Amino acid sequence: MVFSANVKTRFPLSLILFGAYDKSGTNMYGASNLFATTAIDEYVLKEYSQPPGLELLWLGGAEIGVGLFSFEIQNHLSHLYFNKFSGSLLLRNQIYDSGGHPDAEGVEINNLRLAQSLGLKLGLKISFLPYVKRPVSLEPFVLGTWNFSNSITGKGNLWYVSLGINTSL
Repeated sequence: MVFSANVKTRFPLSLILFGAYDKSGTNMYGASNLFATTAIDEYVLKEYSQPPGLELLWLGGAEIGVGLFSFEIQNHLSHLYFNKFSGSLLLRNQIYDSGGHPDAEGVEINNLRLAQSLGLKLGLKISFLPYVKRPVSLEPFVLGTWNFSNSITGKGNLWYVSLGINTSL
């Protein structure tokens, strides 16, 4: 389940709350242990590593973002409209029950682990206007994070860079 809220004021803020529960076990990036690997496993964002033997029943988290800039482009190439280039500063948090696993990432708080990172997200919004009534938008982005909870514990990677894409109808 994912809940997302955006506030468009003079000071652009965003808040995303998320959570996952799987009684058969899951991992830090939400893949179920019940199903076999899928064709997109190679491309899923994997900000935190999954040590062998760590099976999670649940995880939750929040991402708080502040828009740094947003440039309207409004230029097109045939049916592709390049709408916007933007950048955001993000504070990302994940909390989960590690079951006392010694290699779990994040700071330990009352038998739970809190994994935190500070990130910069650069994105582009592209609309594709086919011959239908509703446009389709693609939002490719680059995300770079500093996993500062790992710098506190000394476990896991300190830096993470990934590419992703969001879509909307």
